[in-house]
Amino acid sequence: MRRYWLVFGAVALVLGSGCQATGLGAIPSLLDPTDKATFGFVYDGTTMTFSGSYHDRQGQTAFGVVDVAFKGTGVMRPCTAGEPVCARAPALGQKGGCLFGNPSYTSQNPRIPDLFPPEFQRVTLLVCDSDGSLGSSSPFPNDFILISVDTGPYEGYTNAGTPSGNITVRS
Repeated sequence: MRRYWLVFGAVALVLGSGCQATGLGAIPSLLDPTDKATFGFVYDGTTMTFSGSYHDRQGQTAFGVVDVAFKGTGVMRPCTAGEPVCARAPALGQKGGCLFGNPSYTSQNPRIPDLFPPEFQRVTLLVCDSDGSLGSSSPFPNDFILISVDTGPYEGYTNAGTPSGNITVRS
């Protein structure tokens, strides 16, 4: 199940960005909104490297309901208007903006082993710091996170929402 509506692209000006980002919090679990899926990450815009973890005790995957737990690393980039998923996302400013990428991951659940080497297990990730400047009519009126696992043991898992906690993006 591929996400064809998600497109990777970067503009040379954005590639030179030295933004920093952090996030820590939880979003409702898709199968049980009273339960929480937790996350934490750091991003270094100088090297464009992302490192983070995610855990949802009741995650629906292509293989059934499992305890989704993984760590991810890889390249992410600030969103540009040319990317469909980023078209109406907040522009990268002094504070606020979105990061988009397709980092690799490794399972952290001993009962769900990796199916492939990490470079072949991918998750599509969008994290946004709205900085409260977009208003309620925007698809991103608050901080936002979208996670969609493309390959590996958690393939088919998707979750998104406004976190309790915080996502901060600074240039």
